[in-house]
Amino acid sequence: MQLTTILFLAALAATAAHADCFPENGIDAAWWYKADARAQAQKACNDGGPLAGKYTASGTDGARKQACVAAAPPPPAYGGRRQHYVFEVTHIGGSGDRTITAAECYDGLRKEITGCDYGGVREYSNWRYKSDPNPGTCP
Repeated sequence: MQLTTILFLAALAATAAHADCFPENGIDAAWWYKADARAQAQKACNDGGPLAGKYTASGTDGARKQACVAAAPPPPAYGGRRQHYVFEVTHIGGSGDRTITAAECYDGLRKEITGCDYGGVREYSNWRYKSDPNPGTCP
């Protein structure tokens, strides 16, 4: 393979997605039930959900939507502690308005649930996705 081809492929891979998993921060900041987290992310992204629909141009007030969702009750071993999830989608792809599909929204959030034990943030060309488990109830 030629050097220019290798450099092009490396640059393409670097711009396709940028992901950061959150660092380990105790059991209360880990996903207790990934299946529940995925189900809640799906609900947040579906039509009528808080993350669904149209986003305004990046850099404006309507470019970011956030949902705080209570997690399923924990097992008795957790001593009655509670957990909530924060899901966030931000339009970062330019000056025009953009509508996200439920499938695209869920796919981005799901990757941070399944790929990061303590949640994370991932950026693509048009969207930034954040899935974050937290202790306690929604503020």
